[in-house]
Amino acid sequence: MEQIKNIEVEFPSVVRELLSLRIKDGELINPVFEYTITDAQKKICRKGKFNGLEVQMRVAHLNTGKYYFTLNITNGESFVYVFEKKPRTGNDILEFMAS
Repeated sequence: MEQIKNIEVEFPSVVRELLSLRIKDGELINPVFEYTITDAQKKICRKGKFNGLEVQMRVAHLNTGKYYFTLNITNGESFVYVFEKKPRTGNDILEFMAS
């Protein structure tokens, strides 16, 4: 993978059913990223890889609480993003449509 110097990532602070992220870098060609999601006790809840600069992953199975998303880049470099998983509410679709 190519060296990434100044990565910019759109990452949500609160999720319910889906976690969506976008990496803003027009110079990468066919990138593959590894990630790990851990809970507040540092227990691994999910790990994997994704191709490209955008991904959506289902996180409905996670319990309500605080989680850490580690995005691994190159040469052991990684970025950690914190998000809160909240329970689904009856008006989720209305909140989505209003945003």
